[in-house]
Amino acid sequence: MKWILLFSFSLLSSVNIANAQFLEPDGGGSVDLPSDHLSTEQRAEIMNQLEVNIDSLKKVGKLVKAGDIDVRFSWPLRAESHLFDYGYHGVSNFVDLNSGYPRQLKDYTCGTRTYDTDNGYNHAGTDFFTWPFAWNKMDNGEVAVVAGAPGVIIYSSDGNDDRSCSFNSRNWNAVYIQHSDGSVAWYGHLKRNSLTSKRVGEEVEEGEYLGIVGSSGNSTGPHLHFELHDEDGAVVDPFKGSCNQIAGSLWKSQPDYYDSEINALRTHSSGPSFNQCPEPETPNYKDGFLVGEEIVTTAYYRDQLQGQNTTYKIITPSETNFRSWNHASNEVPHYAASYWYWLNTLSSFAETGLWKFEAQFQGKSYSHYFTVSDPDTKPIPVYLQSPQNDTGVTEETQLLRWLPLADADEYELLISKDEMFNNIVVSETSLLNREYVFGNLQSNNIYYWKVRARNTHGTGEWSQPRMFNTGLPVSIEEEEIIIPGEHILLQNYPNPFNPTTQISYKLSHTTRVELKVYNLLGEEVATLENSQKRAGIHTVTFDASGLSSGIYYYSLRTTGFVEMKPMTLIK
Repeated sequence: MKWILLFSFSLLSSVNIANAQFLEPDGGGSVDLPSDHLSTEQRAEIMNQLEVNIDSLKKVGKLVKAGDIDVRFSWPLRAESHLFDYGYHGVSNFVDLNSGYPRQLKDYTCGTRTYDTDNGYNHAGTDFFTWPFAWNKMDNGEVAVVAGAPGVIIYSSDGNDDRSCSFNSRNWNAVYIQHSDGSVAWYGHLKRNSLTSKRVGEEVEEGEYLGIVGSSGNSTGPHLHFELHDEDGAVVDPFKGSCNQIAGSLWKSQPDYYDSEINALRTHSSGPSFNQCPEPETPNYKDGFLVGEEIVTTAYYRDQLQGQNTTYKIITPSETNFRSWNHASNEVPHYAASYWYWLNTLSSFAETGLWKFEAQFQGKSYSHYFTVSDPDTKPIPVYLQSPQNDTGVTEETQLLRWLPLADADEYELLISKDEMFNNIVVSETSLLNREYVFGNLQSNNIYYWKVRARNTHGTGEWSQPRMFNTGLPVSIEEEEIIIPGEHILLQNYPNPFNPTTQISYKLSHTTRVELKVYNLLGEEVATLENSQKRAGIHTVTFDASGLSSGIYYYSLRTTGFVEMKPMTLIK
């Protein structure tokens, strides 16, 4: 049945493309990918320090003799809560399994997505680069490195420069973790002074924060170098493939070799600028426009392959197509990271309100919202973005975010403990930005919030209010019971159902989640989740009152994990 659904996705994509005009982009292309190198001397020094520390930790009982436990790794990166893109990474290099050099390359699929050097270095890890705008992501702390498996910190180094752009002899910032089977994972090139406060000899859990992706040491740009060694110190490639036929993948959910996705859809005031390394990029983001203005719409891809089609639409508030087109890259077989943008000019009579930039790529839908305003009227209602309605918050602070209005001079924000806004806890009347950090949240409370804008023509209407809750913190004992070791999508209940059903899923660590429902044609009929979720069990109610009887599929997607299950609606 899953094969039928995948066929339907392809059919749907072809139909959409046939109805849209092929349009060459106004700009874009590929970007330079980061690489790295550990010299023979640096590697020997690290290995010696690890040996000394392991011996010392064993003597004080911090490390036990390696057992036969078969360690599997979850994803070693995490998008932080203030990052709102669909994705944030790509892979620039895998382990080079060909010991020859130079330019004698073999990755785990027998391909050449790796490198060596003229002096005999064969790339010994996996390079996960951040994308798009890696320097901005580093400076803003948007992508964290997390432990792929539980273990003990056996060494760490910090304080080294993190803005390297070339091969050099500098040292990196890194964390080294030994696991219960004696294997050791290296997490390298981290941002200076971002490392975990835990010290050598302390334990870390799977998914626990280790640092921020940076470009310290011998590196040409921000990325995580993940390197795995067995108990005897030999390099291990965790990816299973035709040229690395290990017993099983060492990833809990191994991603595809070509993990083709759109990392971000964005709107800009002008095309993005990728400045000279290590200067931060100039994204030129803009989400609020005036009638008559030019809008730059951009898609940022990872692992874009030749001939993969994307259908784009710009949709007005009244849900009509302002513009639709399709595009496929036919220049090279593979872009590890690419972007393409188009210029779009609004008329002076353009409809005001909430607009949508949409892309259909590889059977998946992506959306980015922006506003269009008229400078000669009072502001339109504000549209709230984050957190999503009825979100559970566990942190002590929460970032509140809304779409900006180009004609707004300032914003007014109200936060209340009741939906009638009689119990006000925050009243801000002159905010100049689209974000507000709400601090000192109290446990076991429900908060309601709304925003409106003002300009010289008057005050706009309040936004539709949203709410979020701060549940009681879970005890350590409870966490050990309810947090699973891997992501799990459960069967809906009841099934068959009419007209509502409960869909539950379990997360092993905090991650961005997409939970969507599709019909048998592969058409998306509902988005149930599209936000960052904490580790634990989550349940969503799906109301199919507006749908006809039949079989539907619901899909859970996170970074490095996707699962789909069928359910039956009977009316």
